[in-house]
Amino acid sequence: MTMQFDRDTLHRALSVVGRAVPGERSRKPVLRNVLLQGGALTGTDLDRRISVDVAVPDHETLLLPHARLSAIVREVPRGTQVEIAAGTKCAKIRAGRGSWTISTEDPQEFPAAEAGEATAMTVLPAAELRTAIARTVFAADTESGRWSLTGVLLEVADKAVHFVATDGRMLASVECESGVGHGLAIVPAHTMTAIAAACEGEVDVVSLSRTPSNIVVAFDRVRITGRLLEAKFPKWRDAFPDSGVTCTAMPDPLLRAVRQAAIVTDDVSKGVRFTFGDSLRLASASSARGVAAVECELATTCDEVTVVLDPGFVTQVVSRLDPAQPVQIKAANESTAVVLRQGRTAAVIMPMDPKGVGL
Repeated sequence: MTMQFDRDTLHRALSVVGRAVPGERSRKPVLRNVLLQGGALTGTDLDRRISVDVAVPDHETLLLPHARLSAIVREVPRGTQVEIAAGTKCAKIRAGRGSWTISTEDPQEFPAAEAGEATAMTVLPAAELRTAIARTVFAADTESGRWSLTGVLLEVADKAVHFVATDGRMLASVECESGVGHGLAIVPAHTMTAIAAACEGEVDVVSLSRTPSNIVVAFDRVRITGRLLEAKFPKWRDAFPDSGVTCTAMPDPLLRAVRQAAIVTDDVSKGVRFTFGDSLRLASASSARGVAAVECELATTCDEVTVVLDPGFVTQVVSRLDPAQPVQIKAANESTAVVLRQGRTAAVIMPMDPKGVGL
């Protein structure tokens, strides 16, 4: 039987499921394929499984090489009809003036979806979900190998949803409103990134549920299942200090000043000295690169406080904020964490040893 697809619909489906298809170095070659079955196109790397409804006859089942099929569809003009017909261990594809025959594999070899009833956690606007992920996922641990910190905590309770990530040196959190469900889940950072990328475009709302072992995300014709981390997340609220003075700055000038001060830092003299007061004064130095002194205007001032911070952490936080809204900065002393806050977004950055500045 010949199946017909709109080129643009198939191209988007292949792009979305491709976020779960491993590369050519995968130890399981079958995972380089996508399954066309039950009216859906599916890809998986065993940790994540992404399915997109493409409205083909339910009884058709094909296991097609993702890379080659994507390459064909990508080069076909927009608006073209793509025909796929199953053959013996192959599929014949026609589109426009081109035709291709590509090898297929046994669909029985493709991993089956895990069974399990999902419990609703929350429903969020897609744009809000993407923002929450972007403002937290970068803080997850990617270096030390601490398993519990390699994901983003999704905490739903009291009509609020919190997204939280930390590597032990900085913490980022975003609060969203929710009127649905409750529960906790630690979602691997790479799964969160795939979720955010998949719901770009004209997506309205996204529902998030969980089974005992997976997060389940659904929107439009897309369903994403990702394996959860079975770990205990730190008591993240304890990371926020109780004391300190508060000032505010606009994100763009603050970001520019931090980047300027970071120019002369190196791996040995990595820190930048932040002095908050009538203005923000930044100082840094290294024996190999020189000395920098930068001043940044504050929107509101405070009593003078000095603390040494990693400029990379500050940059990662501030660059993701709304440039039109001020960021509130709370600092106490050189040994207490600094809190950056804008609306419902907050970040905690641990101070560095003052000896880390070569001044």
